Amino acid sequence: MKKKYEKTFTFEGKRYHVYGDTLEEAIEKKALKLRDLEEHRIILDKHTKVSDWMSTCLTTYKIGISDQTKVNLDIIANKHILPYIGHMEISYVKPVMCQQILNNLDGYSKSYIIKVHQLLCFCFKTAYDNQLILSDPTKNLIRPDGHTTHRRAITETERRYLLQVCYDDPRMVPFLFMLYCGCRPGEALKVQSNDIRMIEGVKALHIKGTKTVNADRYVPIPLDFLKYLEEIDPGGFALFATKLDGQPHTQASYKWLSGHLKRAMNIAMGCKVYRNKLMPPYPLAADFEPYCLRHTYCTDLKKAGVPLGIAKDYMGHADIATTANIYSHSDNETFLAGAEILIKNLCSDMPSGTTLSTTLNCRKLS
Repeated sequence: MKKKYEKTFTFEGKRYHVYGDTLEEAIEKKALKLRDLEEHRIILDKHTKVSDWMSTCLTTYKIGISDQTKVNLDIIANKHILPYIGHMEISYVKPVMCQQILNNLDGYSKSYIIKVHQLLCFCFKTAYDNQLILSDPTKNLIRPDGHTTHRRAITETERRYLLQVCYDDPRMVPFLFMLYCGCRPGEALKVQSNDIRMIEGVKALHIKGTKTVNADRYVPIPLDFLKYLEEIDPGGFALFATKLDGQPHTQASYKWLSGHLKRAMNIAMGCKVYRNKLMPPYPLAADFEPYCLRHTYCTDLKKAGVPLGIAKDYMGHADIATTANIYSHSDNETFLAGAEILIKNLCSDMPSGTTLSTTLNCRKLS
């Protein structure tokens, strides 16, 4: 039912309309809206700009997330969403516009495309729930496939040179936490000396992860690594994973540190340097990334015979299927170990001088 009284006013060149059942109500609404505009408050209605709503939405609903996650969401919004529709009133956004935003991500990784899609859907679904829009324009969007990064365990050669580089440079300690304790990069960068606790006579690292419900966890620390940590921090109070100036790492400093690690490993493996630049060919495999160290930790757990359920807890996975997926990856060493067992035992009842192939053929014919 339409309100009986209307009041209009202009603010910064834009015309506003307010309505009320009585003249007094319309006047009061006009005063309140004018006050909000003067105090630069965001007026939430169908005319709200996408940029204003996204800021309000994230501040209001994305609570309990880490500061780094907030930064990542802001980066995604400012890089992939707001440049295209941020200036628009939220009610004017059409599905085709949202689809074009996703289409622009062709060539990005699959996981990154999913993050942009999730943020886009979250903001418009929340706008729909708040009755700011009549329909959600992000329904039925089609994501580009994107490329998938296949993480792997490092080779024994890579491990040898990695350890050589990391033990020679205390700045590389975060990568050792990834290799020996299964830390994610963000977790490794936040490790402090007081995170090492004694549990039932075993020194363990308290990893204060936030990515999953199981990310906050304790993992045992290998003795040799523990001795090294005690050597570089005999006082037991310093931050292990900090920059040389004592300041916590940032995303930019971690990126630099990762590049420095790969450079140092290439040089240690024999790569030539000319005018401070590495010269091809590069001995270190192109697909080597620090995250491979966390993957290696999981495969090391498998080789050590750690049960899958315990490995899941050490890795901080929410779903045991994630751990099992890594356990199912077979490297050459695992393959050869299994092959040796089969070769020695599978045909132990064969007559001497008989080959495996002839025996299998005989069984097929029988």
